[in-house]
Amino acid sequence: MMRIEEKIFGDRKFKTHKLPASEAILLKMELIHLLGGALGSLSSLFKENTEEFDLDNLGDVLSNTVKDIEPVKVSNMIQQLCSYCFVDGKKMRFDEMFAEVPMTEIYKVAGWVLEVNFSDFFGGKGLLSLAEKKVTGLQKETNK
Repeated sequence: MMRIEEKIFGDRKFKTHKLPASEAILLKMELIHLLGGALGSLSSLFKENTEEFDLDNLGDVLSNTVKDIEPVKVSNMIQQLCSYCFVDGKKMRFDEMFAEVPMTEIYKVAGWVLEVNFSDFFGGKGLLSLAEKKVTGLQKETNK
């Protein structure tokens, strides 16, 4: 039996499930192919042995990170991730699912689907958790 996960984003309840192993393997390889180069660039932002960003190189790193990522591939990947969701108990098309909501909700839902399916890579002590800690650190530094 597939494990169903639920989470509220905005005022709507989203549900998703663990993907079948064959589909999860393919999706993970697509993600690594899409994000592989970006991960190395982003990791250079983190100061060694600290929770701090290297703010002096932020612009260059972000520019280099996205220059080789095709926007259409990113859009397709986000839409694919969100296609595994039900909203308020209904299966919905992407544009219908996210009509009139902030763009950040789309990214949060896609990130949550990644975490549900690839918690070893993205959740807990994985990539998304590390990135969230670093962004929190960046926000604290910029608010000083």
